[in-house]
Amino acid sequence: MLCVHWHIQAISEQKEMEHWLSSWLNTLPEMTAPTTYHLHIYEITTLFDWVKINRLRKRDEQPFIIPIIPIHLAFSSPVAVDLKLTSLLIKPVTQHKLLWGAKKLYDAYHAQQIQTLSIKDIGEQFDHQHNTPFQKAFLRRLVKNEIQHVSEIEQANSFITAEAIPNIVLLMQGFVHPDFQIHDARARIMKKLRIEFSELSHITFLHSERYLLLLLRIPKQIPSLKDWTQGLVAITAAIEELKTQGIYIFIGVGKVYQDPTQVYRSYMEARTARRKPAVNHLHLRFYEDLTMNEHIERAIAFIEQNCTEPITAQQVANVIGFSPSHFSRVFKREVGRSFVDYVAITRIIRALPYLRKQYSLDVIADTVGFNTPNYFSMSFKKYVGFSPKVYRNTIEISFK
Repeated sequence: MLCVHWHIQAISEQKEMEHWLSSWLNTLPEMTAPTTYHLHIYEITTLFDWVKINRLRKRDEQPFIIPIIPIHLAFSSPVAVDLKLTSLLIKPVTQHKLLWGAKKLYDAYHAQQIQTLSIKDIGEQFDHQHNTPFQKAFLRRLVKNEIQHVSEIEQANSFITAEAIPNIVLLMQGFVHPDFQIHDARARIMKKLRIEFSELSHITFLHSERYLLLLLRIPKQIPSLKDWTQGLVAITAAIEELKTQGIYIFIGVGKVYQDPTQVYRSYMEARTARRKPAVNHLHLRFYEDLTMNEHIERAIAFIEQNCTEPITAQQVANVIGFSPSHFSRVFKREVGRSFVDYVAITRIIRALPYLRKQYSLDVIADTVGFNTPNYFSMSFKKYVGFSPKVYRNTIEISFK
């Protein structure tokens, strides 16, 4: 007969729920087992509860666990897979689901008897992995501004080191040149960056469909990635090496924040920088390069709103109350590019989605503000490095 010892933790004062779970488990059918069967039902209320479950797995020789997850924490459910948990329940819990989960765990018991690797061994291996689901779930919340209290940072110390908590976020997108047949671009990018930063910084990657986040911790005494020579060399080396493989990546770089609860700002800044014309290096766009001059900010807003129409420096200068010559000088100083360059690049950025949708060059040029298709093609090649026809056939990298 299977001896079921059930244990409920972290039910958040829901005594009625405890009563239901108790009564439901008492209806379990008799099953034979050579030893006591410990069943733990644990409600996940914070990401730190996953750490407690991992400790429970290591402490108990036969820890059969059913996590109960509220819908707002469902994003953390992949951690259960990494912990080799057989069952998982999403609230609201029903009797049928609970008993089905318990039966599934019982069936898994026999399979575990023939495994050569024990639960404890698995747990020990798990603890020594880099970028575990614990870490990634925590860091994803960090960059999304879902962690706002120092206490959560302190709790995280049990599964993530201080060196692994980033102080800067880089956001990258990219595409593969049509002359190269590459199906593992994401893996190559991550491998190259890991190599370049292997002796410089702990790095973590967070994935989305269209972009990849690179989380870094640069030395505390360095105020910006632009001032971190070794890091800048590493990023540039990765960009250039990947280009030789037909992989083009474009990176937005946020500012450095030593307070972990402020790292989300670096993420938002990286997103903003990625959408703006680069100053020097086409593939690197620093938020710090964006002007804070309110007059030039108004000028840029006007350019972005009206770039698809004929637009002149004098027209923009009139909008902000500058003379044309003074405007051109201040604009170049604040933005890092001439007015003509900035307008052309802004139009090219507008053209990229149209190229992906197979519009003709005539239609695209007219839509985004270029006088002729030839002028559009010449400008595109000047700033991007190859023609719009080549770009049309590139393959955008999916980072999911």
